[in-house]
Amino acid sequence: YPDGPCLYFTFGGVLDKRRQLEQFMEVLTTCTAAAVEHGGTTTHHHAVGRFHRPFYDRQRPELFARALRAAKRELDPKGMMNPGVLIDP
Repeated sequence: YPDGPCLYFTFGGVLDKRRQLEQFMEVLTTCTAAAVEHGGTTTHHHAVGRFHRPFYDRQRPELFARALRAAKRELDPKGMMNPGVLIDP
């Protein structure tokens, strides 16, 4: 990469079985917020995905969002391909 590496992190720990998803989201949100605050991005060569969508919304240029919505209207009129992943319908 000419502009920096793509870092992968794995977190381990003991979770409360009744709150696993909530705890996972707390860790993900806290870590992603810290990365973005210091100039990182949520975009990735595999995709953005639903977990990172709230941060992607803040980083994505609105012009790109409008262009993508227009393309999806033409190419995916039924909204079947990854609905709500990168943009709202």
